[in-house]
Amino acid sequence: MHNIRHFLCFGLLVAITGLPAVAGNVRLVWNASTNPIVTGYNLYFWIKGGVATNKASVGNATSVTVSNLVGGATYYFATTTYDSSGLESPFSAEAVNQPPTLNLVTPTANQLWTNGTFTVTGKAGDILAVGAVYYSLNGSGWTAAATGNAWTNWAANFTPTPGTNIVQAYAVDTSGNISTTNTVKFVYLVRLPLTVNINGKGTVNPNYNGALLAINENSTMTAFAAAGFAFTNWTDGSGNVLTNRATLQFTMLTNLTLTANFVDVQKPTVNILAPAANQQCTNGTFTVTGRAGDNVAVRGVYYSLNGSGWTPATTTNVWTNWTANLTLTPGFNTLQGYAVDTSGNFSPTNTVKFVYRVRLPLTVHINGKGSVNPNYNGTLLDVNLSYTMNASAAPGFGFTNWTDGTGHVLTNRTTLQFTMLTNLTLTANFADITRPSLSIVTPPLNLRVSNAVFAVTGKASDNVAVGMVYYSLNGASWTAATTTNNWTNWMANVTLLPGTNTIQAYAVDTSGNISPTNSSKVNLALPPPAFATLGSAAYADGRYAFVVSGAVGYEYNVQASSDLVNWVWLETNTVPFTFVDTNAGRFNQRFYRSVFNH
Repeated sequence: MHNIRHFLCFGLLVAITGLPAVAGNVRLVWNASTNPIVTGYNLYFWIKGGVATNKASVGNATSVTVSNLVGGATYYFATTTYDSSGLESPFSAEAVNQPPTLNLVTPTANQLWTNGTFTVTGKAGDILAVGAVYYSLNGSGWTAAATGNAWTNWAANFTPTPGTNIVQAYAVDTSGNISTTNTVKFVYLVRLPLTVNINGKGTVNPNYNGALLAINENSTMTAFAAAGFAFTNWTDGSGNVLTNRATLQFTMLTNLTLTANFVDVQKPTVNILAPAANQQCTNGTFTVTGRAGDNVAVRGVYYSLNGSGWTPATTTNVWTNWTANLTLTPGFNTLQGYAVDTSGNFSPTNTVKFVYRVRLPLTVHINGKGSVNPNYNGTLLDVNLSYTMNASAAPGFGFTNWTDGTGHVLTNRTTLQFTMLTNLTLTANFADITRPSLSIVTPPLNLRVSNAVFAVTGKASDNVAVGMVYYSLNGASWTAATTTNNWTNWMANVTLLPGTNTIQAYAVDTSGNISPTNSSKVNLALPPPAFATLGSAAYADGRYAFVVSGAVGYEYNVQASSDLVNWVWLETNTVPFTFVDTNAGRFNQRFYRSVFNH
Protein backbone atom coordinates (compact mmCIF):
# COMPACT_ATOMS: atom_id res chain seq x y z
CA MET A 1 0.00 0.00 0.00
CA HIS A 2 2.90 2.25 0.55
CA ASN A 3 4.03 1.88 -3.03
CA ILE A 4 0.58 2.61 -4.32
CA ARG A 5 0.31 5.76 -2.38
CA HIS A 6 3.71 6.71 -3.62
CA PHE A 7 2.50 6.07 -7.15
CA LEU A 8 -0.39 8.32 -6.62
CA CYS A 9 1.77 11.03 -5.30
CA PHE A 10 3.66 11.19 -8.50
CA GLY A 11 0.41 11.16 -10.47
CA LEU A 12 1.62 8.42 -12.75
CA LEU A 13 -1.91 7.32 -13.52
CA VAL A 14 -3.36 5.92 -16.72
CA ALA A 15 -7.06 5.07 -16.96
CA ILE A 16 -8.17 2.13 -19.05
CA THR A 17 -11.69 2.63 -20.40
CA GLY A 18 -13.80 0.96 -22.95
CA LEU A 19 -12.95 -2.52 -21.73
CA PRO A 20 -15.41 -5.19 -22.70
CA ALA A 21 -18.70 -4.92 -20.84
CA VAL A 22 -18.32 -8.52 -19.71
CA ALA A 23 -16.13 -10.12 -17.13
CA GLY A 24 -13.22 -12.21 -18.38
CA ASN A 25 -9.68 -12.05 -19.73
CA VAL A 26 -8.42 -8.83 -21.30
CA ARG A 27 -5.17 -8.55 -23.24
CA LEU A 28 -3.29 -5.28 -22.72
CA VAL A 29 -0.56 -4.16 -25.11
CA TRP A 30 1.85 -1.24 -25.12
CA ASN A 31 4.67 0.25 -27.09
CA ALA A 32 7.88 -1.10 -25.67
CA SER A 33 9.99 1.65 -27.26
CA THR A 34 8.20 4.45 -25.47
CA ASN A 35 7.08 2.45 -22.52
CA PRO A 36 9.83 -0.03 -21.79
CA ILE A 37 9.08 -2.62 -19.25
CA VAL A 38 12.01 -3.51 -17.11
CA THR A 39 12.41 -6.99 -15.93
CA GLY A 40 10.93 -7.43 -12.58
CA TYR A 41 8.26 -4.75 -12.87
CA ASN A 42 4.74 -5.48 -11.86
CA LEU A 43 1.50 -4.20 -13.34
CA TYR A 44 -1.30 -3.22 -11.03
CA PHE A 45 -4.98 -2.67 -11.80
CA TRP A 46 -7.58 -1.14 -9.60
CA ILE A 47 -10.86 0.59 -9.74
CA LYS A 48 -10.71 4.23 -8.85
CA GLY A 49 -10.99 4.59 -5.13
CA GLY A 50 -10.29 0.92 -4.67
CA VAL A 51 -7.40 -1.23 -3.74
CA ALA A 52 -4.79 -2.33 -6.25
CA THR A 53 -5.34 -5.84 -7.45
CA ASN A 54 -4.32 -8.23 -10.17
CA LYS A 55 -0.64 -7.71 -9.98
CA ALA A 56 1.14 -9.34 -12.84
CA SER A 57 4.80 -9.64 -13.66
CA VAL A 58 5.33 -8.60 -17.20
CA GLY A 59 9.10 -8.88 -17.61
CA ASN A 60 10.15 -7.57 -21.01
CA ALA A 61 6.79 -8.41 -22.64
CA THR A 62 4.80 -5.93 -24.62
CA SER A 63 1.45 -7.35 -23.59
CA VAL A 64 -0.17 -9.17 -20.79
CA THR A 65 -3.49 -10.92 -20.29
CA VAL A 66 -5.27 -10.01 -17.12
CA SER A 67 -8.07 -12.14 -15.76
CA ASN A 68 -11.24 -11.49 -13.84
CA LEU A 69 -11.87 -7.85 -14.66
CA VAL A 70 -15.34 -6.50 -13.97
CA GLY A 71 -17.17 -5.60 -17.14
CA GLY A 72 -18.12 -1.98 -17.61
CA ALA A 73 -15.74 -0.58 -14.95
CA THR A 74 -13.03 2.05 -15.42
CA TYR A 75 -9.60 0.68 -14.42
CA TYR A 76 -6.43 2.40 -13.48
CA PHE A 77 -3.04 0.85 -13.73
CA ALA A 78 0.60 1.64 -12.88
CA THR A 79 3.84 -0.19 -12.71
CA THR A 80 6.30 -0.17 -9.95
CA THR A 81 9.40 -1.99 -8.92
CA TYR A 82 10.17 -3.60 -5.70
CA ASP A 83 13.76 -2.66 -5.67
CA SER A 84 15.62 -0.52 -3.16
CA SER A 85 15.20 2.69 -5.24
CA GLY A 86 11.43 2.47 -5.42
CA LEU A 87 11.46 4.11 -8.85
CA GLU A 88 8.45 3.86 -11.15
CA SER A 89 8.58 3.43 -14.89
CA PRO A 90 5.66 4.99 -16.80
CA PHE A 91 4.04 3.28 -19.89
CA SER A 92 0.79 3.23 -21.88
CA ALA A 93 -1.57 0.33 -22.44
CA GLU A 94 -4.66 -0.39 -24.47
CA ALA A 95 -7.47 -2.94 -24.27
CA VAL A 96 -7.33 -4.63 -27.69
CA ASN A 97 -10.53 -6.81 -27.75
CA GLN A 98 -12.87 -3.87 -28.26
CA PRO A 99 -14.67 -4.29 -31.69
CA PRO A 100 -14.30 -1.60 -34.33
CA THR A 101 -17.14 0.70 -35.38
CA LEU A 102 -18.75 1.06 -38.83
CA ASN A 103 -21.40 3.35 -40.27
CA LEU A 104 -23.07 3.40 -43.69
CA VAL A 105 -23.25 6.96 -44.96
CA THR A 106 -24.81 6.23 -48.33
CA PRO A 107 -27.31 4.97 -49.18
CA THR A 108 -29.64 6.20 -46.49
CA ALA A 109 -32.57 4.12 -45.36
CA ASN A 110 -35.29 3.84 -48.08
CA GLN A 111 -33.35 6.12 -50.42
CA LEU A 112 -34.66 6.14 -54.01
CA TRP A 113 -32.03 5.64 -56.73
CA THR A 114 -32.45 5.93 -60.46
CA ASN A 115 -28.94 5.25 -61.85
CA GLY A 116 -27.67 1.83 -62.85
CA THR A 117 -24.54 2.06 -60.65
CA PHE A 118 -24.22 3.03 -57.02
CA THR A 119 -21.30 3.90 -54.70
CA VAL A 120 -21.71 2.85 -51.13
CA THR A 121 -19.77 5.06 -48.66
CA GLY A 122 -19.17 4.75 -44.99
CA LYS A 123 -16.89 5.36 -42.00
CA ALA A 124 -15.01 2.87 -39.80
CA GLY A 125 -12.91 3.29 -36.63
CA ASP A 126 -11.08 1.30 -33.94
CA ILE A 127 -9.19 1.93 -30.75
CA LEU A 128 -6.11 0.61 -32.48
CA ALA A 129 -6.64 0.23 -36.21
CA VAL A 130 -9.24 -0.99 -38.68
CA GLY A 131 -8.00 -3.81 -40.78
CA ALA A 132 -10.72 -4.06 -43.46
CA VAL A 133 -14.35 -3.34 -44.34
CA TYR A 134 -16.59 -5.85 -46.12
CA TYR A 135 -19.94 -5.32 -47.81
CA SER A 136 -22.71 -7.48 -49.35
CA LEU A 137 -25.52 -6.57 -51.76
CA ASN A 138 -28.82 -8.47 -51.56
CA GLY A 139 -27.30 -11.40 -49.70
CA SER A 140 -24.45 -11.98 -52.11
CA GLY A 141 -20.94 -12.94 -50.92
CA TRP A 142 -18.93 -10.51 -48.78
CA THR A 143 -16.66 -8.23 -50.79
CA ALA A 144 -13.81 -5.97 -49.49
CA ALA A 145 -14.43 -2.26 -49.73
CA ALA A 146 -11.72 0.31 -50.50
CA THR A 147 -10.31 3.24 -48.53
CA GLY A 148 -7.90 6.08 -49.09
CA ASN A 149 -7.47 7.20 -45.51
CA ALA A 150 -6.97 4.13 -43.30
CA TRP A 151 -10.71 3.37 -43.28
CA THR A 152 -11.78 6.65 -41.83
CA ASN A 153 -13.83 6.68 -45.01
CA TRP A 154 -14.45 3.73 -47.25
CA ALA A 155 -16.36 3.13 -50.48
CA ALA A 156 -17.61 0.38 -52.77
CA ASN A 157 -19.17 0.45 -56.25
CA PHE A 158 -21.88 -2.02 -57.30
CA THR A 159 -24.75 -2.49 -59.72
CA PRO A 160 -28.10 -2.48 -57.90
CA THR A 161 -31.05 -4.69 -58.75
CA PRO A 162 -34.23 -2.94 -59.79
CA GLY A 163 -36.51 -2.66 -56.81
CA THR A 164 -35.50 -2.91 -53.17
CA ASN A 165 -31.80 -3.51 -52.49
CA ILE A 166 -30.24 -4.49 -49.17
CA VAL A 167 -26.66 -3.31 -48.40
CA GLN A 168 -24.80 -4.80 -45.45
CA ALA A 169 -21.28 -3.95 -44.17
CA TYR A 170 -18.99 -4.69 -41.25
CA ALA A 171 -15.41 -3.81 -40.18
CA VAL A 172 -12.61 -5.98 -38.85
CA ASP A 173 -9.76 -4.38 -36.76
CA THR A 174 -6.16 -5.45 -36.78
CA SER A 175 -6.78 -7.51 -33.67
CA GLY A 176 -9.45 -9.57 -35.48
CA ASN A 177 -12.38 -7.96 -33.71
CA ILE A 178 -15.53 -7.67 -35.89
CA SER A 179 -17.93 -4.78 -35.73
CA THR A 180 -21.67 -5.01 -35.69
CA THR A 181 -23.09 -5.53 -39.19
CA ASN A 182 -24.80 -2.41 -40.48
CA THR A 183 -27.79 -2.82 -42.82
CA VAL A 184 -29.54 -0.30 -45.05
CA LYS A 185 -32.43 -0.84 -47.54
CA PHE A 186 -32.84 1.42 -50.55
CA VAL A 187 -34.81 1.33 -53.76
CA TYR A 188 -33.39 1.29 -57.24
CA LEU A 189 -36.11 2.70 -59.44
CA VAL A 190 -36.05 1.38 -63.00
CA ARG A 191 -39.26 2.53 -64.63
CA LEU A 192 -40.41 0.83 -67.82
CA PRO A 193 -43.69 1.02 -69.71
CA LEU A 194 -46.31 -1.67 -69.05
CA THR A 195 -48.47 -2.95 -71.90
CA VAL A 196 -52.10 -3.64 -70.95
CA ASN A 197 -54.41 -5.18 -73.56
CA ILE A 198 -58.17 -5.58 -73.31
CA ASN A 199 -59.63 -8.56 -75.19
CA GLY A 200 -63.36 -8.16 -75.48
CA LYS A 201 -65.39 -5.36 -73.97
CA GLY A 202 -64.48 -4.16 -70.51
CA THR A 203 -62.20 -1.86 -68.53
CA VAL A 204 -59.36 -2.16 -66.04
CA ASN A 205 -58.78 0.14 -63.10
CA PRO A 206 -56.23 1.56 -62.78
CA ASN A 207 -55.24 1.10 -66.40
CA TYR A 208 -51.43 1.10 -66.42
CA ASN A 209 -51.16 0.67 -70.16
CA GLY A 210 -48.12 2.73 -71.22
CA ALA A 211 -47.45 3.82 -67.65
CA LEU A 212 -43.84 3.76 -66.40
CA LEU A 213 -43.76 1.33 -63.50
CA ALA A 214 -40.82 0.49 -61.32
CA ILE A 215 -39.24 -2.89 -62.06
CA ASN A 216 -39.87 -5.45 -59.30
CA GLU A 217 -42.50 -3.21 -57.78
CA ASN A 218 -45.85 -4.86 -56.94
CA SER A 219 -49.03 -3.35 -58.38
CA THR A 220 -52.69 -4.24 -58.71
CA MET A 221 -55.28 -3.88 -61.48
CA THR A 222 -58.96 -4.88 -61.44
CA ALA A 223 -60.97 -5.87 -64.51
CA PHE A 224 -64.60 -4.78 -64.99
CA ALA A 225 -66.74 -6.38 -67.72
CA ALA A 226 -68.93 -4.20 -69.92
CA ALA A 227 -72.66 -4.88 -70.23
CA GLY A 228 -73.24 -8.14 -72.08
CA PHE A 229 -69.72 -9.39 -71.36
CA ALA A 230 -68.15 -11.45 -68.58
CA PHE A 231 -64.57 -11.40 -67.32
CA THR A 232 -62.73 -14.68 -67.92
CA ASN A 233 -59.06 -14.30 -66.92
CA TRP A 234 -55.79 -12.37 -67.02
CA THR A 235 -53.07 -13.67 -69.34
CA ASP A 236 -49.46 -12.68 -69.98
CA GLY A 237 -47.80 -11.90 -73.28
CA SER A 238 -47.48 -15.61 -74.09
CA GLY A 239 -51.14 -16.32 -73.44
CA ASN A 240 -50.50 -18.06 -70.12
CA VAL A 241 -53.38 -17.69 -67.67
CA LEU A 242 -52.29 -15.73 -64.61
CA THR A 243 -55.58 -15.75 -62.68
CA ASN A 244 -59.31 -16.01 -63.30
CA ARG A 245 -59.98 -13.46 -60.59
CA ALA A 246 -60.87 -9.93 -61.62
CA THR A 247 -58.14 -8.40 -59.45
CA LEU A 248 -54.58 -9.09 -60.63
CA GLN A 249 -51.57 -8.62 -58.36
CA PHE A 250 -48.37 -8.48 -60.41
CA THR A 251 -44.68 -7.57 -60.15
CA MET A 252 -43.39 -5.21 -62.81
CA LEU A 253 -40.89 -6.82 -65.18
CA THR A 254 -39.12 -5.80 -68.36
CA ASN A 255 -41.34 -6.09 -71.48
CA LEU A 256 -44.30 -7.09 -69.35
CA THR A 257 -47.60 -7.48 -71.22
CA LEU A 258 -50.88 -8.18 -69.43
CA THR A 259 -54.24 -8.88 -71.06
CA ALA A 260 -57.68 -8.69 -69.45
CA ASN A 261 -59.95 -11.11 -71.29
CA PHE A 262 -63.70 -10.58 -71.53
CA VAL A 263 -66.13 -12.91 -73.28
CA ASP A 264 -69.38 -11.95 -74.93
CA VAL A 265 -72.24 -13.61 -73.00
CA GLN A 266 -75.17 -11.68 -74.44
CA LYS A 267 -77.45 -13.63 -76.77
CA PRO A 268 -78.23 -12.16 -80.16
CA THR A 269 -81.78 -11.25 -81.15
CA VAL A 270 -83.79 -12.41 -84.15
CA ASN A 271 -87.20 -11.30 -85.42
CA ILE A 272 -89.39 -12.65 -88.22
CA LEU A 273 -91.06 -9.72 -89.95
CA ALA A 274 -92.90 -11.67 -92.65
CA PRO A 275 -94.96 -13.76 -92.56
CA ALA A 276 -96.98 -12.41 -89.66
CA ALA A 277 -98.64 -14.77 -87.23
CA ASN A 278 -101.68 -16.49 -88.82
CA GLN A 279 -101.11 -14.70 -92.10
CA GLN A 280 -102.96 -16.28 -95.05
CA CYS A 281 -101.08 -16.84 -98.30
CA THR A 282 -102.35 -17.97 -101.65
CA ASN A 283 -99.01 -18.51 -103.38
CA GLY A 284 -96.94 -21.66 -103.06
CA THR A 285 -93.67 -19.75 -102.68
CA PHE A 286 -92.95 -17.15 -100.01
CA THR A 287 -90.00 -14.89 -99.16
CA VAL A 288 -89.35 -14.68 -95.44
CA THR A 289 -87.88 -11.43 -94.10
CA GLY A 290 -86.48 -10.68 -90.67
CA ARG A 291 -84.00 -8.77 -88.55
CA ALA A 292 -81.12 -9.85 -86.32
CA GLY A 293 -78.84 -7.96 -83.94
CA ASP A 294 -76.14 -8.45 -81.34
CA ASN A 295 -74.00 -6.41 -78.96
CA VAL A 296 -70.94 -7.46 -81.00
CA ALA A 297 -71.85 -9.03 -84.33
CA VAL A 298 -74.24 -11.63 -85.76
CA ARG A 299 -72.49 -14.53 -87.48
CA GLY A 300 -75.54 -16.11 -89.13
CA VAL A 301 -79.30 -16.74 -89.12
CA TYR A 302 -80.84 -20.19 -89.61
CA TYR A 303 -84.45 -21.11 -90.39
CA SER A 304 -86.58 -24.26 -90.53
CA LEU A 305 -89.95 -24.82 -92.22
CA ASN A 306 -92.32 -27.40 -90.72
CA GLY A 307 -89.60 -29.13 -88.71
CA SER A 308 -87.19 -29.61 -91.60
CA GLY A 309 -83.43 -29.24 -91.19
CA TRP A 310 -81.94 -25.85 -90.32
CA THR A 311 -80.94 -23.84 -93.38
CA PRO A 312 -78.82 -20.65 -93.45
CA ALA A 313 -80.64 -17.49 -94.44
CA THR A 314 -79.05 -14.75 -96.56
CA THR A 315 -78.24 -11.09 -95.90
CA THR A 316 -76.86 -8.08 -97.75
CA ASN A 317 -76.24 -5.81 -94.75
CA VAL A 318 -74.48 -7.92 -92.09
CA TRP A 319 -77.74 -9.45 -90.80
CA THR A 320 -79.49 -6.20 -90.03
CA ASN A 321 -81.99 -7.70 -92.46
CA TRP A 322 -82.17 -11.30 -93.66
CA THR A 323 -84.29 -13.26 -96.12
CA ALA A 324 -85.17 -16.85 -97.03
CA ASN A 325 -87.26 -18.34 -99.86
CA LEU A 326 -89.79 -21.02 -98.91
CA THR A 327 -91.90 -23.56 -100.77
CA LEU A 328 -95.07 -23.83 -98.71
CA THR A 329 -97.21 -26.81 -97.82
CA PRO A 330 -100.96 -26.35 -98.19
CA GLY A 331 -102.51 -25.56 -94.82
CA PHE A 332 -100.68 -24.45 -91.70
CA ASN A 333 -96.95 -23.84 -92.02
CA THR A 334 -94.60 -23.37 -89.06
CA LEU A 335 -91.51 -21.22 -89.57
CA GLN A 336 -88.71 -21.11 -86.99
CA GLY A 337 -85.56 -19.02 -86.94
CA TYR A 338 -82.60 -18.29 -84.67
CA ALA A 339 -79.38 -16.26 -84.81
CA VAL A 340 -75.80 -17.05 -83.77
CA ASP A 341 -73.31 -14.30 -82.89
CA THR A 342 -69.57 -14.33 -83.53
CA SER A 343 -68.99 -15.45 -79.92
CA GLY A 344 -71.12 -18.57 -80.41
CA ASN A 345 -74.13 -17.34 -78.42
CA PHE A 346 -77.54 -18.54 -79.69
CA SER A 347 -80.63 -16.39 -79.69
CA PRO A 348 -84.00 -17.78 -78.55
CA THR A 349 -85.82 -19.52 -81.40
CA ASN A 350 -88.57 -17.41 -82.93
CA THR A 351 -91.66 -19.23 -84.25
CA VAL A 352 -94.45 -18.03 -86.58
CA LYS A 353 -97.42 -20.05 -87.83
CA PHE A 354 -99.20 -19.03 -91.02
CA VAL A 355 -101.58 -20.54 -93.60
CA TYR A 356 -101.06 -21.39 -97.23
CA ARG A 357 -104.61 -21.57 -98.63
CA VAL A 358 -105.22 -24.15 -101.39
CA ARG A 359 -108.98 -24.61 -101.72
CA LEU A 360 -110.55 -27.72 -103.21
CA PRO A 361 -114.15 -29.05 -103.21
CA LEU A 362 -115.20 -31.66 -100.65
CA THR A 363 -117.67 -34.44 -101.54
CA VAL A 364 -120.12 -35.41 -98.79
CA HIS A 365 -122.58 -38.33 -99.18
CA ILE A 366 -125.49 -39.26 -96.95
CA ASN A 367 -126.32 -42.97 -96.85
CA GLY A 368 -129.71 -43.49 -95.25
CA LYS A 369 -131.92 -40.81 -93.82
CA GLY A 370 -130.21 -38.08 -91.86
CA SER A 371 -128.34 -34.82 -92.21
CA VAL A 372 -124.88 -33.35 -91.55
CA ASN A 373 -124.11 -29.92 -90.18
CA PRO A 374 -122.40 -28.05 -91.64
CA ASN A 375 -122.76 -29.85 -94.90
CA TYR A 376 -119.54 -29.08 -96.79
CA ASN A 377 -120.59 -31.04 -99.88
CA GLY A 378 -119.19 -29.13 -102.87
CA THR A 379 -117.65 -26.47 -100.61
CA LEU A 380 -114.13 -25.26 -101.34
CA LEU A 381 -112.07 -26.09 -98.25
CA ASP A 382 -108.43 -25.31 -97.42
CA VAL A 383 -106.16 -28.32 -97.98
CA ASN A 384 -104.44 -29.59 -94.80
CA LEU A 385 -106.67 -27.54 -92.53
CA SER A 386 -108.94 -29.23 -90.00
CA TYR A 387 -112.71 -29.14 -90.11
CA THR A 388 -115.65 -30.70 -88.27
CA MET A 389 -119.07 -32.07 -89.34
CA ASN A 390 -121.85 -33.48 -87.15
CA ALA A 391 -124.25 -36.21 -88.31
CA SER A 392 -127.91 -36.25 -87.16
CA ALA A 393 -130.18 -39.24 -87.91
CA ALA A 394 -133.73 -38.76 -89.18
CA PRO A 395 -136.61 -40.24 -87.10
CA GLY A 396 -136.60 -44.00 -87.36
CA PHE A 397 -132.94 -44.05 -88.34
CA GLY A 398 -129.75 -44.40 -86.34
CA PHE A 399 -126.28 -43.08 -87.16
CA THR A 400 -123.74 -45.87 -87.74
CA ASN A 401 -120.42 -44.34 -88.87
CA TRP A 402 -118.45 -42.04 -91.12
CA THR A 403 -116.56 -43.63 -94.02
CA ASP A 404 -114.15 -42.30 -96.64
CA GLY A 405 -114.28 -42.72 -100.38
CA THR A 406 -112.99 -46.30 -100.18
CA GLY A 407 -115.52 -47.35 -97.53
CA HIS A 408 -112.96 -47.30 -94.75
CA VAL A 409 -114.61 -46.50 -91.42
CA LEU A 410 -113.24 -43.25 -89.99
CA THR A 411 -115.26 -43.10 -86.77
CA ASN A 412 -118.54 -44.34 -85.30
CA ARG A 413 -119.05 -41.05 -83.49
CA THR A 414 -121.48 -38.53 -84.89
CA THR A 415 -118.85 -35.78 -84.86
CA LEU A 416 -116.15 -36.16 -87.50
CA GLN A 417 -112.94 -34.15 -87.33
CA PHE A 418 -111.06 -34.34 -90.60
CA THR A 419 -108.21 -32.72 -92.48
CA MET A 420 -109.03 -31.53 -95.95
CA LEU A 421 -107.19 -33.44 -98.70
CA THR A 422 -107.29 -33.53 -102.46
CA ASN A 423 -110.26 -35.56 -103.85
CA LEU A 424 -111.60 -36.16 -100.34
CA THR A 425 -114.97 -37.95 -100.11
CA LEU A 426 -116.82 -38.47 -96.81
CA THR A 427 -120.03 -40.45 -96.20
CA ALA A 428 -122.36 -40.23 -93.21
CA ASN A 429 -124.10 -43.58 -92.83
CA PHE A 430 -127.55 -43.91 -91.24
CA ALA A 431 -129.36 -47.22 -90.70
CA ASP A 432 -133.13 -47.83 -90.69
CA ILE A 433 -133.94 -49.00 -87.16
CA THR A 434 -137.80 -48.82 -87.36
CA ARG A 435 -139.62 -52.19 -87.48
CA PRO A 436 -142.30 -52.53 -90.12
CA SER A 437 -145.96 -53.02 -89.13
CA LEU A 438 -148.33 -55.81 -90.17
CA SER A 439 -152.01 -56.56 -89.63
CA ILE A 440 -154.27 -59.50 -90.59
CA VAL A 441 -157.50 -58.20 -92.08
CA THR A 442 -159.14 -61.56 -92.81
CA PRO A 443 -160.00 -63.69 -91.10
CA PRO A 444 -160.98 -61.61 -88.12
CA LEU A 445 -160.29 -63.32 -84.83
CA ASN A 446 -162.38 -66.46 -84.20
CA LEU A 447 -164.19 -66.29 -87.49
CA ARG A 448 -166.29 -69.43 -88.23
CA VAL A 449 -166.34 -70.54 -91.80
CA SER A 450 -167.69 -73.54 -93.65
CA ASN A 451 -165.41 -73.58 -96.67
CA ALA A 452 -162.00 -75.29 -96.32
CA VAL A 453 -160.16 -73.04 -98.78
CA PHE A 454 -159.73 -69.57 -97.31
CA ALA A 455 -158.09 -66.33 -98.58
CA VAL A 456 -156.08 -64.66 -95.85
CA THR A 457 -155.54 -60.87 -96.41
CA GLY A 458 -153.66 -58.18 -94.56
CA LYS A 459 -151.79 -54.89 -94.64
CA ALA A 460 -148.06 -54.06 -94.12
CA SER A 461 -146.13 -50.77 -94.01
CA ASP A 462 -142.66 -49.37 -93.14
CA ASN A 463 -140.91 -46.01 -92.82
CA VAL A 464 -138.81 -47.01 -95.85
CA ALA A 465 -140.22 -50.04 -97.61
CA VAL A 466 -141.59 -53.50 -96.79
CA GLY A 467 -139.50 -56.18 -98.33
CA MET A 468 -141.60 -59.30 -97.69
CA VAL A 469 -144.55 -60.77 -95.70
CA TYR A 470 -144.45 -64.34 -94.38
CA TYR A 471 -147.37 -66.43 -92.99
CA SER A 472 -147.82 -69.78 -91.29
CA LEU A 473 -150.97 -71.93 -90.85
CA ASN A 474 -151.24 -74.00 -87.72
CA GLY A 475 -147.46 -73.81 -86.98
CA ALA A 476 -146.38 -74.96 -90.41
CA SER A 477 -143.25 -73.48 -92.02
CA TRP A 478 -143.23 -69.83 -92.98
CA THR A 479 -144.41 -69.12 -96.52
CA ALA A 480 -144.14 -65.91 -98.54
CA ALA A 481 -147.36 -64.05 -99.11
CA THR A 482 -148.10 -62.11 -102.29
CA THR A 483 -148.88 -58.47 -103.05
CA THR A 484 -149.88 -56.32 -105.96
CA ASN A 485 -149.15 -52.89 -104.42
CA ASN A 486 -145.75 -53.11 -102.64
CA TRP A 487 -147.24 -54.77 -99.58
CA THR A 488 -149.75 -52.14 -98.80
CA ASN A 489 -152.05 -55.15 -99.08
CA TRP A 490 -150.99 -58.78 -99.04
CA MET A 491 -152.79 -62.09 -99.42
CA ALA A 492 -152.35 -65.84 -99.07
CA ASN A 493 -154.72 -68.81 -99.84
CA VAL A 494 -154.82 -71.51 -97.18
CA THR A 495 -156.69 -74.77 -96.76
CA LEU A 496 -158.32 -74.90 -93.37
CA LEU A 497 -158.72 -77.89 -91.23
CA PRO A 498 -162.02 -78.64 -89.60
CA GLY A 499 -162.06 -76.90 -86.28
CA THR A 500 -159.88 -74.05 -85.06
CA ASN A 501 -157.10 -72.90 -87.38
CA THR A 502 -154.30 -70.48 -86.32
CA ILE A 503 -152.87 -68.10 -88.87
CA GLN A 504 -149.60 -66.15 -88.12
CA ALA A 505 -147.84 -63.50 -90.23
CA TYR A 506 -144.93 -61.00 -89.98
CA ALA A 507 -143.28 -58.46 -92.28
CA VAL A 508 -139.59 -57.74 -93.04
CA ASP A 509 -138.52 -54.32 -94.34
CA THR A 510 -135.77 -53.64 -96.86
CA SER A 511 -133.37 -52.84 -94.00
CA GLY A 512 -133.90 -56.27 -92.46
CA ASN A 513 -136.07 -55.07 -89.58
CA ILE A 514 -138.77 -57.60 -88.63
CA SER A 515 -142.23 -56.63 -87.46
CA PRO A 516 -143.89 -58.26 -84.47
CA THR A 517 -145.70 -61.50 -85.42
CA ASN A 518 -149.44 -61.07 -85.76
CA SER A 519 -151.91 -63.98 -85.43
CA SER A 520 -155.59 -64.75 -85.86
CA LYS A 521 -157.78 -67.82 -85.39
CA VAL A 522 -160.48 -69.12 -87.71
CA ASN A 523 -162.88 -72.01 -87.00
CA LEU A 524 -163.85 -74.27 -89.91
CA ALA A 525 -167.26 -75.78 -89.06
CA LEU A 526 -168.11 -77.85 -92.16
CA PRO A 527 -170.64 -80.72 -91.90
CA PRO A 528 -169.08 -83.93 -93.15
CA PRO A 529 -170.00 -84.55 -96.74
CA ALA A 530 -170.65 -88.26 -95.89
CA PHE A 531 -170.87 -90.57 -92.92
CA ALA A 532 -167.96 -92.67 -92.11
CA THR A 533 -167.78 -96.05 -93.75
CA LEU A 534 -166.19 -99.02 -92.08
CA GLY A 535 -164.97 -101.66 -94.48
CA SER A 536 -162.44 -104.35 -95.21
CA ALA A 537 -162.89 -105.74 -91.69
CA ALA A 538 -160.77 -108.70 -90.62
CA TYR A 539 -160.24 -110.57 -87.35
CA ALA A 540 -157.12 -112.53 -86.61
CA ASP A 541 -155.05 -113.37 -83.55
CA GLY A 542 -157.37 -111.45 -81.19
CA ARG A 543 -157.13 -108.35 -83.32
CA TYR A 544 -159.86 -106.72 -85.29
CA ALA A 545 -158.92 -104.36 -88.16
CA PHE A 546 -160.98 -102.32 -90.57
CA VAL A 547 -160.65 -99.26 -92.87
CA VAL A 548 -162.38 -96.01 -91.96
CA SER A 549 -163.51 -93.89 -94.92
CA GLY A 550 -165.33 -90.57 -95.07
CA ALA A 551 -164.88 -86.97 -96.18
CA VAL A 552 -161.27 -86.76 -97.33
CA GLY A 553 -159.09 -84.62 -95.18
CA TYR A 554 -161.36 -84.67 -92.16
CA GLU A 555 -160.85 -86.35 -88.86
CA TYR A 556 -163.12 -89.10 -87.53
CA ASN A 557 -163.30 -90.69 -84.12
CA VAL A 558 -163.39 -94.51 -83.78
CA GLN A 559 -165.40 -95.64 -80.77
CA ALA A 560 -166.27 -99.13 -79.38
CA SER A 561 -169.05 -100.57 -77.16
CA SER A 562 -169.97 -104.00 -75.85
CA ASP A 563 -173.62 -103.11 -75.23
CA LEU A 564 -174.36 -100.42 -77.84
CA VAL A 565 -175.01 -98.05 -74.95
CA ASN A 566 -171.69 -97.16 -73.48
CA TRP A 567 -169.12 -96.12 -76.07
CA VAL A 568 -165.38 -95.78 -75.53
CA TRP A 569 -163.16 -93.52 -77.67
CA LEU A 570 -160.32 -95.49 -79.20
CA GLU A 571 -158.66 -93.35 -81.93
CA THR A 572 -158.99 -90.09 -83.91
CA ASN A 573 -157.42 -89.84 -87.33
CA THR A 574 -157.78 -88.33 -90.77
CA VAL A 575 -159.59 -90.52 -93.24
CA PRO A 576 -158.94 -92.77 -94.88
CA PHE A 577 -157.03 -94.78 -92.29
CA THR A 578 -156.89 -98.35 -91.03
CA PHE A 579 -157.91 -98.95 -87.44
CA VAL A 580 -156.62 -101.95 -85.49
CA ASP A 581 -158.18 -102.98 -82.15
CA THR A 582 -155.53 -105.00 -80.36
CA ASN A 583 -157.89 -105.77 -77.46
CA ALA A 584 -160.77 -107.26 -79.50
CA GLY A 585 -160.01 -110.82 -78.34
CA ARG A 586 -160.80 -109.90 -74.75
CA PHE A 587 -164.46 -109.34 -75.46
CA ASN A 588 -167.21 -111.84 -76.28
CA GLN A 589 -168.78 -109.24 -78.49
CA ARG A 590 -167.84 -105.72 -79.44
CA PHE A 591 -169.46 -103.05 -81.59
CA TYR A 592 -167.62 -100.27 -83.46
CA ARG A 593 -168.68 -96.90 -84.88
CA SER A 594 -167.01 -93.87 -86.47
CA VAL A 595 -168.09 -90.31 -85.56
CA PHE A 596 -167.06 -87.06 -87.36
CA ASN A 597 -164.74 -85.03 -85.18
CA HIS A 598 -166.08 -81.51 -84.98
